Amino acid sequence: MNIADFLSGKYHEKPHEDVDVLDPVHLVLESACEKFEYHLSQESSIQDYLKVTRGLSDSTIKRFRMGFAPEGYTRLVSQSKTKRWQIMLQKSLGVSMTPEQCEDQFISILKIAGLVAERESTGEPYDRFRNRVMIPIRDKNGSVISFGGRILESTGSSKYLNGSDSPLFNKKSVLFNIDTIYNLYQSIQTDLINVKKLREVIAVEGYMDVIAMAEFGIDQGVAAMGTALSSEAFNELFKYTSNVILCFDGDEAGIKASKRAAIEAIPTLSADRNVLIYILPNDHDPDSYLKAMETTVNKVDCKEHFIEELYTGTPISTYLIELMQDEHNLSWDQPEVFFAYLEDLASRLPAHGKVRSELESFIQLKKNERDIELSNEELVSFMRLIN
Repeated sequence: MNIADFLSGKYHEKPHEDVDVLDPVHLVLESACEKFEYHLSQESSIQDYLKVTRGLSDSTIKRFRMGFAPEGYTRLVSQSKTKRWQIMLQKSLGVSMTPEQCEDQFISILKIAGLVAERESTGEPYDRFRNRVMIPIRDKNGSVISFGGRILESTGSSKYLNGSDSPLFNKKSVLFNIDTIYNLYQSIQTDLINVKKLREVIAVEGYMDVIAMAEFGIDQGVAAMGTALSSEAFNELFKYTSNVILCFDGDEAGIKASKRAAIEAIPTLSADRNVLIYILPNDHDPDSYLKAMETTVNKVDCKEHFIEELYTGTPISTYLIELMQDEHNLSWDQPEVFFAYLEDLASRLPAHGKVRSELESFIQLKKNERDIELSNEELVSFMRLIN
């Protein structure tokens, strides 16, 4: 929905020409963030959950602007009636509206922002986030563009709920904590000629993993907001680093996520772009792994030990070969078929890239070991047989 067109059609007015038409969405999201922060400050039991159960400090909670959405279907919806929010909305739009028009427009923007939905039966608006810890999702400039909400206890509802796609938020391309990555990147630039990059960025499964790592001083973490890291997300990360480390849980979901991410990374790889995959052991997630490490290492030293451990991960070239073996049940008992798969994989990697070079070297080495040479025609024939 285009806000400028919406206003023009509904009220026969357009925002002032100096006003960014996305300003009201930013305003509503920021106002909602402040409201969630306020609710958290009033709920000692939720604070205990974050501090005691999750082990988060006040500074970490404040840094990520964590909040709480209480039970109830109209907590946010009812804010559309408050005079303060209505005044801010009119200033943001640069138009004058009646209180009823303000209320109507505010709810419309809440819907656009993915915070409010509409009942199919009655058309009544209701809050999507209820009884959840709220985490704002920010763009690289630090502006709130959506929210993620984690439920406190199992009630049959989804454990995690994200805002719906909007003019500001696209789950496929947005990365949680990209604002920190951008700020870290900017902080190491000393001149316009010699651009420096971060040593690494660590991609984990969810925003709670990012927050858990930050508690241990590991600030360079990100998480995809969609089901997996997309090619777009990898390209964004490679603006700030040459080394992306995928650190995923050792459970079934983590293994699947690592496979999807590795495949998405393929078209983004080049000579100066590297990906490592580290699967945490024994069904650990970053939070539990770091806390277990803390029992043997001082907390201040956990960061160094953890990152050092991550660098023992599997290079993506090796990981892709192992993945192909597992996915297609390949064996060296049928080397021609194995080589055909590997050649096909190599052909889909960027030319002259490090990963493609490593994979082609591996293929040639294995061919030499078995004294097998496959012509292009034979490779084409094999690919036709196995596809």
